[in-house]
Amino acid sequence: MTAPAQSPLLRSLDTPTAPADPTQPAGQVIPLHDLGLGADNVARETDADPNSTVVDWKHPDVQKTVVRILQGYIAESRDDRLAGLSSRDQIWRENAQLYWMRKDFSHKEAWQSKQQMPDVPNYTDRFSATIGRLLRAAGDWYSVEDLIDENNTIEDTVKKGLRVQFAQCSRNRTGQPVDFTAVFPQVIKHGCIKACAVSVTAGEDGNVRIDPVDAYEIFLDPTGRQLYRRRRKQMERHQLDDLKALKDSNGNPLYDHAAIDSVQTWIDPLIEMEKRIDTGTGQDVQQTRKPCVVDEFLCTLVDINGKKLGSNMLVVLANEQTIIRGPEPNPYAHGKDWIVYCPLIEVPFAPYGKSYIETFASLCEMFDEYINLIFDGTFVQLMNVKVILAHLLKDPSVVQNGITPGLTLIAAEETTPDEVKGILQSVPMGEMRPEIFQVLQTLELKKREGASQNELSLGQLPTAASTTATAVTSAGQEASSFADDIASNVEQNLLDPIVELTWMTFLQHANPADPKFVRAYGADFALMITKQRDDLMKHQLRFKARGISSQILKAKQLRQLLAILQVIASNPVLTQQFMEEYDVGALVDLMLQLGEVDVTRLKRKPGTMGAPGGPPPGAPPGAPPVGGVGAPGGQGQGPVAPIATDGGASLGQPPVNPGVS
Repeated sequence: MTAPAQSPLLRSLDTPTAPADPTQPAGQVIPLHDLGLGADNVARETDADPNSTVVDWKHPDVQKTVVRILQGYIAESRDDRLAGLSSRDQIWRENAQLYWMRKDFSHKEAWQSKQQMPDVPNYTDRFSATIGRLLRAAGDWYSVEDLIDENNTIEDTVKKGLRVQFAQCSRNRTGQPVDFTAVFPQVIKHGCIKACAVSVTAGEDGNVRIDPVDAYEIFLDPTGRQLYRRRRKQMERHQLDDLKALKDSNGNPLYDHAAIDSVQTWIDPLIEMEKRIDTGTGQDVQQTRKPCVVDEFLCTLVDINGKKLGSNMLVVLANEQTIIRGPEPNPYAHGKDWIVYCPLIEVPFAPYGKSYIETFASLCEMFDEYINLIFDGTFVQLMNVKVILAHLLKDPSVVQNGITPGLTLIAAEETTPDEVKGILQSVPMGEMRPEIFQVLQTLELKKREGASQNELSLGQLPTAASTTATAVTSAGQEASSFADDIASNVEQNLLDPIVELTWMTFLQHANPADPKFVRAYGADFALMITKQRDDLMKHQLRFKARGISSQILKAKQLRQLLAILQVIASNPVLTQQFMEEYDVGALVDLMLQLGEVDVTRLKRKPGTMGAPGGPPPGAPPGAPPVGGVGAPGGQGQGPVAPIATDGGASLGQPPVNPGVS
């Protein structure tokens, strides 16, 4: 294939473009939460030197070339992910089957046990719920660091904007706004089965949308060279028609109306199969619904000759053959991908990483097989094979369908007593040995170790059954390190980018002139955004989300402190030395702080037992207050006793020798 002639396809970079007004809102945008498409374009040029040229993307020959390039990206990303030695599609499908407890027992006999233990869903739900609880418990789970100002005066301003956005960043099943902390556990649970993926985009109302994304929709460059990122979704035909009404900030349509009108109904069977497995519901639709498949690309376009036509380009392709938007430069001012993809377990140079369930899936399957084997052995041991001499029975037909409890067998009249004893005999088929249960306990420990499931690794206190010093210090240290690694990975590769993208998207699409914006943020904040939007977008900030790891660290410090105190309490010499060197009150305050206990509800109230002005602890009713009779603040105190000047004689006491001091 020869490259098309360049003369009719290219235009100079010197072609003037209409500048965008940074003080105005970015205009109507396209959310990714359902439609899977990008935001508006505010007439930015591609990253190229002034002497180069850029492609006229609207030329029909260029459109055909781009379609062929994208079709190659589709085939490459799909086939390589399906055909790999550790096929992500196959592993994700098996993980979903384990989570929904779907197992094929068709190879077993009717009498055999077919039980499946709920370990995989229990571990997954517990892990995601714990990570979500740690994020909520952290409160202010992210920090803002100004790389220019050492005083970090901008932190409060940035957090004020982010706080409102995070409070309404997503939607539940019925469309109501929900907080980010309600969405985050769902993202983690999906990461346990597949991988964590979210989209950070601008919604129809100008607010930031943070929505979970099915990792199956995300296709990455299998070579790891980040040539493209593809998101594949199945949409309704009427949703595609709604895109024709969207325009950019200059009033130009974002989508090609004629291209949208030419799109026909198309159903991807792979998408439907994955949805059936993931959701547990059917995906058959009625005839009035006309689905189609849309692929969104953020990519570098390279033609058949290896020439780069454009980088960081957004292209939307319908049914793998029609471009309905683009190619155009990345529509977001931050210039980054608005899809954040993060596997819970990173694998060097593996583009998709590993899922959490993979670490213990095989152990759970082995455990289920062993449990069913024990059930089968118990059944065989209790219900041995019966041997019947039918010719000795009066009516042999009564045992044709087996022997049931309470069945009466009538022997033939000519049967002797010795023969009657041999009519029914039991043949043992095996016995349950104690070693079987020892293996079962070993499998249980290995399974928990593989899932890293213990109280210590998930930022919780140990149970009462494992509070010894040895148990606290040694129980699951490998699992604890594994949980720490997952928490650090989630914070740095998922939460940090989400916070940064949320702030940059908010700045680009905020509309300070909107009365709703003024009510949410205040007039001063709206005025600041109006005047300093460009400066804020260029300001160098670093966002750190360390709330989860800080909660895990507090739990670690608390259990280490408890272990040390237990060792000290077991040795009187150490106890005496500790009491002499350290303040017990400060120790209690530290333990309450690490345990995040609300100490305001534990303070003694004035007048209560042990508090100033109240009776001492353990005192009988009517006892004088703390500080003795006549102490300041005492309640119900009697008259103050007079001071004796005669050595106590006036009070009925023997006189004191005044010469003795």
